[in-house]
Amino acid sequence: MADVVLLYEIFSDQAILSGGSWQLPLSNLQTADIAQVARSTNAANSSTIINFNLGSIQPIGGVAFGPANLSPGATWRLRLYSNAAMTVLTYDSGLLTVTGEVINWADPNQWLDWENPGFWNGVADYLSFNELPQFNYHIIPVASAGLATQQYGKIEIFDTGNANGYAEIGRLAVARAFRPTHNYDGNELTIIPLVDVEESLGGKRDYWERGLRRSFRMTWPRLPQSELFDQVLRLMIRSSISKHVFVVPDPDDTSYGKRRSFLATMSKIPAIQQLVLDEGTTGVDLEEVL
Repeated sequence: MADVVLLYEIFSDQAILSGGSWQLPLSNLQTADIAQVARSTNAANSSTIINFNLGSIQPIGGVAFGPANLSPGATWRLRLYSNAAMTVLTYDSGLLTVTGEVINWADPNQWLDWENPGFWNGVADYLSFNELPQFNYHIIPVASAGLATQQYGKIEIFDTGNANGYAEIGRLAVARAFRPTHNYDGNELTIIPLVDVEESLGGKRDYWERGLRRSFRMTWPRLPQSELFDQVLRLMIRSSISKHVFVVPDPDDTSYGKRRSFLATMSKIPAIQQLVLDEGTTGVDLEEVL
């Protein structure tokens, strides 16, 4: 099991994005509304390239994108460069595999709420849809640790067998990463029901189910103060409760990574409790962005 990764302070929101062939623009990757997507013209490798210029040198700690309609088993590659012509390579991730088990879309009983088209289109009758959903909202690849401080980069996606015939992505994060020295000690993955309840005078209740939202709580009983007042404090200030955070509890989980990882906001700003011996404790509560 790998340590948790939190990607925050998304530098790519102000970046210049280019490359590939996109019928819905790459600028949609920079909006908080994940329903505004970038869609490639086709599934050819040359069409699904994303070049980014962050405008200035930034401490890139990780790169993630999603929700996306990429096929489980598809691959992608991240490279960073020190010059605008992208000829001086400083980092190469190699081919990374999009994780997650294959879902039988013909069987709605296998769907989670966020994995079906009815949820995202506001239609309660999921069985009325026979086509593939527009998005797999749960696939969030993350590049490995140790990225360089750079300005320029290229993302290549290799998914020529995509069932939709194009790549569709809702969010891109070239961001700072919080990778704690010690992995979380306590954690809790829960589901928040999105439901309206109407109760009559006689006590009869009617429920209007609107879906489910993932929530993840993690705590660290001991972290060094150098980490708390650098990374955690920056996370508190830069993310608040409104800025997007990609949470990946275990980047090495190839079986259930897509069900554990998601795009989130913090439900409240974390607190730091200072202890003795230059250590402290903290915790983070995250709720899924829908």
